[in-house]
Amino acid sequence: MRLARLLAMPPLMLLPAACCTGRVPRLPADPDHAPIALQEAVQLGGSRQWLLIRGADRSKPLLLFLHGGPGSPYMGFAQQFQAALEQHFVVVHWDQRGAGKSYPGTPAESMTVQQFQSDTHELVLHLRRRFQRERLFLLGHSWGAYLGIHEAWRHPENLHAFVGTGQMIDLLEQERQSHRWAQAQARARHDDSAERELAGLGEPPYADTVRGMSTKYGKLWAYGGMMEGETGPGRFVRGMLGSPDYSLRDLYHFVRGSRFSLQQLARNEGAGFWSLQAPSPQPRFRTPIYFIAGEQDRVTPTSLVRAYAQSLEAPDKQVFLIPGAGHFAFYTHPERFSEAVLEALGRPRPGGEGGSR
Repeated sequence: MRLARLLAMPPLMLLPAACCTGRVPRLPADPDHAPIALQEAVQLGGSRQWLLIRGADRSKPLLLFLHGGPGSPYMGFAQQFQAALEQHFVVVHWDQRGAGKSYPGTPAESMTVQQFQSDTHELVLHLRRRFQRERLFLLGHSWGAYLGIHEAWRHPENLHAFVGTGQMIDLLEQERQSHRWAQAQARARHDDSAERELAGLGEPPYADTVRGMSTKYGKLWAYGGMMEGETGPGRFVRGMLGSPDYSLRDLYHFVRGSRFSLQQLARNEGAGFWSLQAPSPQPRFRTPIYFIAGEQDRVTPTSLVRAYAQSLEAPDKQVFLIPGAGHFAFYTHPERFSEAVLEALGRPRPGGEGGSR
């Protein structure tokens, strides 16, 4: 039970020094178009952090995938949902500081929004240098979409485009809406104990951030509000147990890091934690902005995403809706999600960049 509770954390979240892992296909005649499949450690903000880099052709455009949480990396089950993306991109997953493989030795005081934003920018610059690319594509989920959209706003010169899925728009408002949904579900199911527990918390901002969010997200899982058809995060655990890229030690660090990340970020940010928002009001972006939203997302409501998309200015923008999907559309509907990514990133962009390097 403790493992399930720790894994139920809310999705909000340079020196190469490792070796190849996993099953690397035989190299083609042209090494410039060889597959790539490796893990490596990098130094970001003085902290050792881990990357998984996979693609069928190393010459393809870079796609950096920022995971949610904070503290919930997707490296351990990436191969379950990104096979199609690997045919078109070199996909990079990053276990952020305090999470998964990057959990050991993370200083608690370094867990701040400013440091995460700095790490994100440093990694973008590192990948551009490492792969000799002028720009890359940035994709973020939930907490990672918060980091990603701020990177797109501040440093558009490094990006072809940004894609946000499960996009965090306004943390306080989304938490209030998901709290109300959980309460409504408790009443409809005559779950008196849960209804009393949620009422006792009061609406966000919770007096005790970690206790409040852990309790509320536990109810969201129980009522199917996190992932359609699932009442707990066991599907993620099973994926990591079968992963060639994650060991049992890594899974242990995933569990420890998920709680550590929320605790320390909330503690270090204090009241400012509840003010996290996408750039506003009426932001003007200089790179294309796309959103892929699950129609049944109870965590980052589609209504907030649509309203935000309408308010922003960008060289190109669009919201792609995936019917029947929830907050983890990329995982539960990988084919439709990959189609949406390819449709978005294949659109003509300013300067005729297309799918360029």
